[in-house]
Amino acid sequence: MFGSKAVFSVGFGIDEDRHGQPISLIRRWRALRTIKRRAASAFGGFTLHRGQGGWFNGKRRLVLESSCVLTVCVDCPDGNWRGVAHDDFAAFCQLVGQDLGQAAVVVYYPDGSADISETVYL
Repeated sequence: MFGSKAVFSVGFGIDEDRHGQPISLIRRWRALRTIKRRAASAFGGFTLHRGQGGWFNGKRRLVLESSCVLTVCVDCPDGNWRGVAHDDFAAFCQLVGQDLGQAAVVVYYPDGSADISETVYL
């Protein structure tokens, strides 16, 4: 249970979707409930931090919104987080983005690096 673990985090906005439309309180509540249950089920637990993020949109308008950073510990039996652990967390991040209608989420890796992961919609 307490073998080799890697810490991954995903940051995501919770106020606007990818079209710039407000996310209703009920949709936000349902999405966060789903995300938290999925994280606990897939990784055994999570920590969720709330904050505020910002970026410039296509019109060069600064968009500020409430955000969350969800952190999990992922099993890495071989000590290599770039293998199965990375793939499992990447799939989870796609679902987070889809649940909230986001264009992308920020993924933080165990080595301290980060990446913007575009959400894929089929």
